[in-house]
Amino acid sequence: MAVRQGAPSDIQPFGAAATKRAKRLMEIAEPGPHGRLATLLPIAAAMAICLVVGLMLLLSAVAVAFTGWPLSSGAIGTLVTASISTTALVGASLGGVYAFRKQILSEREGERTDQQVFSDRFVKAAELLSHENASARLAGLHLFAGLADDWDQGRESCAKAVCSYRRLSAVLPEGRLGVDENIVQRTAWTIIGSRLRDPTSPTCWHFSELDFSGGHYRDVELDNLDLGAVRLNFTDCHFIGGEIRVRGAQIDAGLIDFTGSSFQEATVMLEGLIAEPSAKISLDSCHVRDCKFQLHGMLIRGELSLTRSQFEKTRLLFDSDGLERYFPSQVALISGEVDFSESALTDVQLWMHTYEVTGRLVLHDVKTNDVEISLPSQLAGNPYVNVDVVPDGTTDVRIGPGRQSGGDLRIRPRGGTPGMLSMGFSDFDLAAGDVLVDATHAAWGKFRFDAHDGITGSFTRIGRFLDSVNVDISRSVLAAETEI
Repeated sequence: MAVRQGAPSDIQPFGAAATKRAKRLMEIAEPGPHGRLATLLPIAAAMAICLVVGLMLLLSAVAVAFTGWPLSSGAIGTLVTASISTTALVGASLGGVYAFRKQILSEREGERTDQQVFSDRFVKAAELLSHENASARLAGLHLFAGLADDWDQGRESCAKAVCSYRRLSAVLPEGRLGVDENIVQRTAWTIIGSRLRDPTSPTCWHFSELDFSGGHYRDVELDNLDLGAVRLNFTDCHFIGGEIRVRGAQIDAGLIDFTGSSFQEATVMLEGLIAEPSAKISLDSCHVRDCKFQLHGMLIRGELSLTRSQFEKTRLLFDSDGLERYFPSQVALISGEVDFSESALTDVQLWMHTYEVTGRLVLHDVKTNDVEISLPSQLAGNPYVNVDVVPDGTTDVRIGPGRQSGGDLRIRPRGGTPGMLSMGFSDFDLAAGDVLVDATHAAWGKFRFDAHDGITGSFTRIGRFLDSVNVDISRSVLAAETEI
């Protein structure tokens, strides 16, 4: 049978009934304010009456047990009052619990909303940071910086994102980097450095590690940091040209790690750096060519390690080289350890005259060729300094004017090309401690010891110099000399 268009009599009642039932179910499931009160008030009243009656029966039983039956009218009134009061107290407590639970749920909902906002900001910053336009990348960096300041739980993720951007940014040949990208990269270092200067700041980035490993860098600008226990990971990086500035940093138990990195035509500036006893700066297994290391005014209570590295055509200037010091008031002191063991120095100047050593300076098994070494002028306390070099080419080692007031200074060549090693003490005051020289190796070309008269330390010589060696030792040293 054909059905007419419109509202047929056999369908409309069914639809109306279904709609009515659906509305009723919605009222039950999500009643409005009046519906909710109409439903809950009778239930609450019934529960309150039941609780009052129950408490009256319980208190009556207790009263009968103590006073006997029947109860007086006064006792019954007291029981009624106590039951009602107790019911009111229970109701108030339940109301408080309900309000507290509602508050917690509200706060959690607010936190979820905040987290969603932070997540959206993070995604937006990441999108901007990967944009091909430099101005968009700059905006992305600033967005990450602001988000890190606002978002406690996500601060480390924001820091890692900024560090990853610097790590993954390619270094183009000189002249092709572009002014805009140069500004972006410098801004990244500014953001990182500004959040590593105050460890008491609630927005600082003092996490266990900031990872820059494997990157290509032209400039690093991280002056005046207070690293605490942070590890700056620059392992396996390539530094080409430019300046690596970590001047005036203070490291309590952290690490600046350049292990396995290469440096070419770069200037590394660590002036005024303070490394506490548990801190370390690592330049192990590095390849350095045509570079300049400005290392004056450092306070090395911890460890500066330069082992198994190759230095070519490089100046390692622990002295200021006549330049104005970056930190003129800083004492240049090695009370921890500086270690060059098993490194190779070719066409290198290693100048340390202005330093004082109370700890350890180790040049064990260091291959030298066309090298000038100026040892620290002050050896105090109980220091240990060894110059156990392998001179494969011209090697000139000097110390003084200066003073030794304790500890051991040991010069023991370990093979090498004959006649290449020259050692000179100039106006040196051997007040205490021991200077030991191994004269048996053919590597010696010249040895001179010009000391103050009346030395009170000891000079120990192992064996005798070859006749071909130019030896000039002052009489005061010869008077205190011991041959073994």
